[in-house]
Amino acid sequence: MNYLVNPSAWGGVFAVPGQVVDRYIKLASGNQLKVLLIFLSCRAGEMFSVEETARTLSLPEAEVTAALEQFRAWGLLYHGTESFQPDEKPAEKTRDKPVEKSGVYPEKKYHNVIKVTQFDPRTIAEEIGHNPDFDALINYCEEKIYGDVLKPAQLNLLANMLLYYDLSPEVSRMALDFCKSRGKIAPSAVLKMCADMCNSECRTVADAEAFLFKQEDMVAETLRRKFKMSGFSQNQADLLEKWRHSYKFTPEMIELAFDKTLDNTGKKSFKYMDEILTDWKREGITDEAGAALYNARHKEKTDDGLCAPTFDITKW
Repeated sequence: MNYLVNPSAWGGVFAVPGQVVDRYIKLASGNQLKVLLIFLSCRAGEMFSVEETARTLSLPEAEVTAALEQFRAWGLLYHGTESFQPDEKPAEKTRDKPVEKSGVYPEKKYHNVIKVTQFDPRTIAEEIGHNPDFDALINYCEEKIYGDVLKPAQLNLLANMLLYYDLSPEVSRMALDFCKSRGKIAPSAVLKMCADMCNSECRTVADAEAFLFKQEDMVAETLRRKFKMSGFSQNQADLLEKWRHSYKFTPEMIELAFDKTLDNTGKKSFKYMDEILTDWKREGITDEAGAALYNARHKEKTDDGLCAPTFDITKW
């Protein structure tokens, strides 16, 4: 559909810096952009009010101030007590070096990665719109991984993957897909996975496939060790496949179900584990805290005689 501007409904116009769209539109949150628009709409001689803006947007005053400070960090605003120094355009585009919190400028890491680099917002802004791999990974994460506009921590994650760990876009997507399949898409969890891949020298798709297959097989190996089995029957393998890929439980949750099975029955049983995990899936339980809360509530109902036990131990 072709949308056109209706000038009669404008009521007035004010300027918006082109850099807001060119560099910072993906970095800024919705509330930050709202604060900036109100700031830019102030007429000559009119003072911007943090308090009034906070009331207008129903935001805490601290969030309004933080938004202004963020645009100041990006170089779009400056304090009235500061002297204005216009940026000098370089002869050609150069990439800023990522800066660690310690102030050290590190080289790309290939072995023994421990720290995470905190990229300067201007570095990330410089990549957006100029680095096709970075733009493509942003779009992939917004559509397939997070389902929303990326937050600063998530953008810093992508910068680490491509610019610090030097993972290829294909390997980066594989790492993100794997973490999502395990329910661990927090930047800290993904960065740990990327550091492990970097330390394992995952430079190619084949390297990444071998690394991730080993990670995937660790769940089966853990269960084989716990059950003291050399292998699984087809039915047991199908159940494991269901728990990992259909239910999307993390290895930790599958191990927790094993421990619960042993605690409740004194026996090792794939069928009982499946009862537990199916129940957790139905109740939307995805972590150990949720399982503990659910079990506590269920125990209260059982003790009060309001419901029968979920699992019939006598069957096993």
